Amino acid sequence: MRTRVAIALLLSLALATAGCGGEDGSPSSEAAPSTSTSPSEEPSSSSAPEPQVDEATGPRLKVPEAAIRMPDQDWIVQIRDGGSQSGATYGSQTGYISISSFPVLSSPDLDEYADLTLEAFRDRQGFDVGPGEDLEVGGVEGRTFVGTSERGPYFVFLAIVGTTEASTVEVEVETSGSVKAHQRAVDSVLASLEWR
Repeated sequence: MRTRVAIALLLSLALATAGCGGEDGSPSSEAAPSTSTSPSEEPSSSSAPEPQVDEATGPRLKVPEAAIRMPDQDWIVQIRDGGSQSGATYGSQTGYISISSFPVLSSPDLDEYADLTLEAFRDRQGFDVGPGEDLEVGGVEGRTFVGTSERGPYFVFLAIVGTTEASTVEVEVETSGSVKAHQRAVDSVLASLEWR
């Protein structure tokens, strides 16, 4: 009996180490054969599921380099000088969303441009704006700025696109109401972002 238990332990240990990788610690490219006859079980995940992003179903805003959708049909499109487009909503939750593009007149380095833009935002806005998380949206790397205006939470996504004639694209979202509702608006707008 002890011999069978020892063999079973050694076999289990051999199968476990065979699945962990090669002798050099790199992952093994060969899968260990399964000796189980019972149906396979789904692995349990201890991580939280990805949050559901609300689909942006509102009007479309566009500049030559990109386009976004407003979160829903309550948003009204407004065309601004210089070809930028924005939208606003008035109701239980007021807000402002815009997409703008400008030629890059200084360094096309994203970090340098983000620093310059952040300084300009701080001078232009009547509230504190700071750096947020770096994001990649639709395969394009960008920088974010966050703050809180008199209206409520404020968010900007900034990216540089194009190689011969680089342009910046700014997506700005400002809403009243809860931080959670604001984040839903930001997430849905960014999920709708299409590079052209």
